[in-house]
Amino acid sequence: MKIIHYSLLFLILILMSCSEAIEVDENIEDFKVTTDSLTFKVGDMVSFKLEGNPGIISFYSGEIGHNYAYREGRVVTTEAAKTMSFKSSVQDGTQQDQLSVKISTDFNGNLLDFANVTAANWTDITDRFILGTNSTFVASGAADISDLAVEGKPVYIAFRYLTKPQGVNGTAQKWMIRNFSLTTESEIGTLTLADSKTAWFSIVDQIPDSIPSKSTVSSTTITFQGNSFTEDDDPSSEDWAISSAIHVGNIDLGPDRPVAVKGYSDVKQESYSYVYTEPGVYDVCFVALNTNIDQTLEVVRQIKITITE
Repeated sequence: MKIIHYSLLFLILILMSCSEAIEVDENIEDFKVTTDSLTFKVGDMVSFKLEGNPGIISFYSGEIGHNYAYREGRVVTTEAAKTMSFKSSVQDGTQQDQLSVKISTDFNGNLLDFANVTAANWTDITDRFILGTNSTFVASGAADISDLAVEGKPVYIAFRYLTKPQGVNGTAQKWMIRNFSLTTESEIGTLTLADSKTAWFSIVDQIPDSIPSKSTVSSTTITFQGNSFTEDDDPSSEDWAISSAIHVGNIDLGPDRPVAVKGYSDVKQESYSYVYTEPGVYDVCFVALNTNIDQTLEVVRQIKITITE
């Protein structure tokens, strides 16, 4: 009991010392922000003069991702076209028509059983793209897949690779897919819904026990290769590279974030400079805080500036 009593007393003393170490300056209203001008050019060093000495100062530039108005969160409407593209190459072997591109909105996402793949409805969209014809990677072109999206449901993108019996149909070709991208336009510009790294493609093998797949997926490339076969065991088989669920509706980007200008341990800041790289009208916000475990005082200073070409 004594140990618990002393531990609680020690914790109380620590909290008291922290409270005393950071006194809340109630004159936080003295914090002011000014500039010599409200109009600047792209690339100019915009200098903000700071008056007062609050404990914490944060800066919102007004740019996308750093806008004070969206500090609680930003949901972006994506009603424009959903554009898909990739690059592909093919080499070795003689089999034709092995690769196809498909999309589904009712796949259950279970990649552990091939039966889940065949149970889903997949729309073939191969004819919307240009496929490679040799070992040089060829751009597929950008195809709009908005007509296949269903409100409230994610989409799954798949590349299907079919190997026919090779003793009769010739050896399988090696297909490679890179630079996968699915984008959309929004009120804040082009957004990437998924790419080769974030789509998390996975190989689903039709006959993993007797004819294991040699196809692979990395963070940059999907590689399809024919199965190993013998004269007595030369079946048809399918490998699918299937993405994780890709949400194509409105996107929650989370809260916009500020840049830290000053903390309690920093010396007084009398100015802060920033360079804008795009023209526009920006609502600049500086947030000043004086805080301890008992209370928090905050003031927000806003300036609207215009950045020209």
